[in-house]
Amino acid sequence: MTCRLIKNKLISMYGKVLLSLLFFLFFCNLIYAQPIFEKNFTDYVKYLSPEKLYMHTDRDVYCIGDTIWFKVYVQNAAYTSEYIESNYVYVELFNSQWTRNISTNKYEQKNVLADRKKIKRVNGIFSGYLIVPEEFSTSKCCVRAYTYWMINGSPEYMFTKELNITNPMKDKLYEEMKEKKVNDDDDYGRLNLKNPFEKEIVKNKDYDIQFMPESGRYLEGIPSKIAFKAVNENGYGAMIEGGIYNSENRLLAKFKTNEYGLGSVVISQTSADKNYYAVVEDTSGFRKTYPFPSFEPDGVVINCDMLPVSSNESMIRSTIRVSDKYLNDTLNVYIINNSEIYYNAKIFHESQKTLLFKMDDFIPGINNIFVIDRSNNIICERRFFAMPKKNNTVLLSLNKKEYKRRMPVIANINITDSTGVPVNANTSVSIVDEQLSPLSYTNNIVSEFLLKSELKGYIEDPMQYFNDELPYKERIKNVDLLMLTQGWTYYELPQIISGKVPMPVFGREYIQTISGRVYGLFKNAGKAIVSFIAPSINFKAVGQIDSGYFCLRDVDFPENTQFIVSALNMKGKGKVFTPILDEDYFAPMYDYPKKREIFNYSTKYGRAAIENYYNMGGGMVYELDPAVITGRFVPKNSPSPISNISFNKEEYRDESQLKPYEDLDLLSYIASNFSGLRVEYSDSGKFLVGRVMPNSSEMSLGPRWRKAHIYINNQLTQDDETWDLENLNIRDIISLAVVTGLRASAFQPSSSYIGSPAPVVMIRTKNTTYTNRIPPNVTSAKPIGWQKPAKFYSPVYAHNSSSIPDRRNTLYWNPDLNINSGKGSVSFYTSDNVNGYSFVIEGITDNGEYIFHKQTVCDNK
Repeated sequence: MTCRLIKNKLISMYGKVLLSLLFFLFFCNLIYAQPIFEKNFTDYVKYLSPEKLYMHTDRDVYCIGDTIWFKVYVQNAAYTSEYIESNYVYVELFNSQWTRNISTNKYEQKNVLADRKKIKRVNGIFSGYLIVPEEFSTSKCCVRAYTYWMINGSPEYMFTKELNITNPMKDKLYEEMKEKKVNDDDDYGRLNLKNPFEKEIVKNKDYDIQFMPESGRYLEGIPSKIAFKAVNENGYGAMIEGGIYNSENRLLAKFKTNEYGLGSVVISQTSADKNYYAVVEDTSGFRKTYPFPSFEPDGVVINCDMLPVSSNESMIRSTIRVSDKYLNDTLNVYIINNSEIYYNAKIFHESQKTLLFKMDDFIPGINNIFVIDRSNNIICERRFFAMPKKNNTVLLSLNKKEYKRRMPVIANINITDSTGVPVNANTSVSIVDEQLSPLSYTNNIVSEFLLKSELKGYIEDPMQYFNDELPYKERIKNVDLLMLTQGWTYYELPQIISGKVPMPVFGREYIQTISGRVYGLFKNAGKAIVSFIAPSINFKAVGQIDSGYFCLRDVDFPENTQFIVSALNMKGKGKVFTPILDEDYFAPMYDYPKKREIFNYSTKYGRAAIENYYNMGGGMVYELDPAVITGRFVPKNSPSPISNISFNKEEYRDESQLKPYEDLDLLSYIASNFSGLRVEYSDSGKFLVGRVMPNSSEMSLGPRWRKAHIYINNQLTQDDETWDLENLNIRDIISLAVVTGLRASAFQPSSSYIGSPAPVVMIRTKNTTYTNRIPPNVTSAKPIGWQKPAKFYSPVYAHNSSSIPDRRNTLYWNPDLNINSGKGSVSFYTSDNVNGYSFVIEGITDNGEYIFHKQTVCDNK
């Protein structure tokens, strides 16, 4: 074996003798070429190994307007990789929304991007936040995180997490609409709700069952393990039972799945009877026949058995069986993980070879045993999982036994290894009100890095395999079923062995770049002078290009940084030159499966959520559509880019209403006559902004402002510049409308951040040929920049002086708590609710081990 841990033990035992032997082996390796598979595999894990990551969010349940605080942990999938991890992470928030299908004229549920942030590594960590958009409904949403390097792989391997979203205000309106018998798809669709009176499409009960022979095949006459996975019509694991029958309808074996739809059966098939089939039944009386895979007359198979030897230790016995056809072939058996080769041996003239290992010999995680022939073709392969031991102990102690409302708490953290020696670690810590936001935690840093990040498909409750409260024997049995039925990983062994791994298109992102091309009259400009200006970061650059393409490297810029790019020919003229910036590229959309069960909140939670929302400055008001409440109208000279949109009288102004103000410029008029809007000044000029949700945590009062979107004659003005409004007088306007809040959602640009909609100004001018007055050789864009850091706010009380109700869901969040010599501490104030807080700590020790600890604190019940 060449396992890294075993190497260290052997070196300590044999010292100089082993070092001499290793030197001799190294010298021999210079003479005899390394096998092609080993070289290809080593090169792959060194230079092309993927990255994987995990995100710790402060909680699982959020209300609209809440802040999702998070920390992202990034690691190379191979610890032998030659490259350090990327410096930037992309975090995205997805939600299902009801949108109208133009072809069918019906509302359908569609997964849409609600927000995206680019997180920069600062002081070695990635941390940031997202705001839950106000138009979200009570539902499950998905947060996704990935690096640029990860885009080379399948979206299935990117980190995803389900979050529970609540909107008590919209839920209240929904109940009112049902009581009033509102039965119009449009009324519900505009609120991102499904019409409750629409008939449900009832799916016929059925199961999808896949039978998968161990190591990919099974041979005639050899008792073989056949794993199977059953999912119901909704795509979730199903508990079923049944039997395997031969062509004479004789029962050969019975089988049964666990609660996640996984199971296995041992069977032996002969050439005299090839036509086996399976009959599946469930407790409701369902019964159906399914085909069963056929055996192969020749080949090689691997059968593995997990053998528990104590309450937390096990052995793995691997039996390799070779049919007569392959006895004269030179076969090699390998055992690998994501980083290195553990074991390599030849199989020659052996019909059966048995290998026995201790699980402790392997580094925890997914491992692979497989057999290849002399032509480096994989004959069979079998994945197995090495369960980690609990090597670290986390102890949490408080400075008092009982606490009252708004009292200071000091929590001391002590972390030691299995021998009691203090460890160092970098961790993230959250403390959450257990009643208002119960933590489900079906996945954590251990299950993500060791299991979920390397498997395709949906894994139900991955943390169950690491739950110490379940018997060890049961856990290794269940995780082995997962390996048998879903153990395909991003390591495509045939491609690696042949050296035909696709070269990555997207590199590891260590610096920020801005690229594009300059067009001449009909083609690339060739030689040109390109200049860049970013006023908000005081950046200026100019340079000559020779091919028409430009790339500005290593520019450090935050989000919302506007770059103005201009191009001139070598004589300083630019009439026929047009610079175009490359668009940012992100991972493709993917419909990630998630559980259908919605978080059912209590009346107490609903009242607290509504109160918190308005205490934070939330201004979203939900009201019934015109079909129920009159007062809106569709104006004759509507400035809306969307036809047949109705307005309230407070939102719309026609020419007669504007006439008294015809000497005013449009910018001044709008800022003076529409509440919630104001003029803001920056280095690049004046901007019209509107008030939206705050971007900090609960208890942090005070609004934030976003730049308004401006439509002139149904066209969105370039980059929403408000100098257009300054140059327009009221006398130039036929009609004007300003919409804010939820009603502004429909007018948000497709590339814009959907959550907390920015105000929208719509203008119809008398001169319909109005166009933006930007020179053709100048372009402007806002490439995605890194999110500006924000600190979690926690109140400090003096004699309970604050009159604002304190019903915080998250009481404490720290993405960067360092544990030095096994010790760390946090301090926070209790809220008005003192009935138990969930304390969660996650992190990585200095020696690379993962930490997860959950505990209830301040429980005075």
